[in-house]
Amino acid sequence: MRFHLVGFAVHVAYIVILFMYTNLVYVHGLNSSAADETAGGAGGEAGSGAAETGNLSIILLCGVLYPAVYETVQMAKDAGGYFEDLGNYVDLVYIWGSVAMSILHMELTPYHFVSKVLMALIVTLAIRRTFNYLRIFEALSPIVTMLNNVIYQLRIFLTFYYILVLLFSLMYGVIGIGNYKLEGAFRDAFY
Repeated sequence: MRFHLVGFAVHVAYIVILFMYTNLVYVHGLNSSAADETAGGAGGEAGSGAAETGNLSIILLCGVLYPAVYETVQMAKDAGGYFEDLGNYVDLVYIWGSVAMSILHMELTPYHFVSKVLMALIVTLAIRRTFNYLRIFEALSPIVTMLNNVIYQLRIFLTFYYILVLLFSLMYGVIGIGNYKLEGAFRDAFY
């Protein structure tokens, strides 16, 4: 129990850092105007936004160090059995995706499309990892197990739901709602 509590504490610290990073970079737009040129560009050159968010990205990178070491030790102990569990693949995607995300945020900018997609994937996988850690608490274990079973049983419905959300978001992108460059045109046309 103590061993898993250490892992849980490190995970909570990483989630807090992720919240702070998202708040500073995406909500408050730390250097977003300087990074706008590279955000949509195909060149992917680093702007000054990447320079100022570099320290924050290094902190994110440090937050995933413990899980990386833990998974590596687990893999070394039982390589054959380790790769039989699908959850371990998800953990590896989470860990190495977090490493790639931090590097991309330093090299490109956090506002580049690839950086945003990878960040969204990591945040989604962080939900699963948080639920796995909550299973160590006796009061929360049945709830987490129930949620896992319900989500698994609703997988076909959720697939259709995700398709609907994706297509509706595509439709909004086509008509320009939320598009940065078209926002001023809509404001002028409708207001």
